Amino acid sequence: MQSAQLDFEKELAKKDQEHRVETETLVLQNERLVSCLLASKQKQTHNTKVKNIEEAEREREESMNVVHPLEGNIEIIQKENKELTEKLNGLTTIIEELRTELSTAKLGFERELTKKDDDILHLQQESER
Repeated sequence: MQSAQLDFEKELAKKDQEHRVETETLVLQNERLVSCLLASKQKQTHNTKVKNIEEAEREREESMNVVHPLEGNIEIIQKENKELTEKLNGLTTIIEELRTELSTAKLGFERELTKKDDDILHLQQESER
C-alpha cells in the first residue's frame, strides 16, 4: 500500500509539474498576445494619426487651390487697375495741355478784343472831331 501511495504521489507530483509547465506556457503566450495587441493598437493609433494628417494636408491643398484662382483674379484686377491709372494719367495730361491752350487762346482773344475796343474808341474819337 505504501508503494501504491508513493506511486500515486509521484504521479500527482508529475501531473502537478506538467500543469505548472502548461500554466507557465499559457502565461508566456498570454504575455505575447498582450504585447501583440498593444503593438497593434499603437500601429492603429499611428495609422489613424497619419491618415488624419494626410486628410488635413489634402484639405489644406484643396483650400489653397480655391485661393489660387482668387489670387489670379486679384493679379488681373491689379493689372487692369494699373492700365486704367496710366490711361487716366494720360487723359489728365491731355486735359492740362488743353487748359493751357485754352488759357493762351483766351488771353489772345482778350488782347484782340481790347485792341478792337481801342480801335473802335479811336475811330469814335476821330469821328467826333
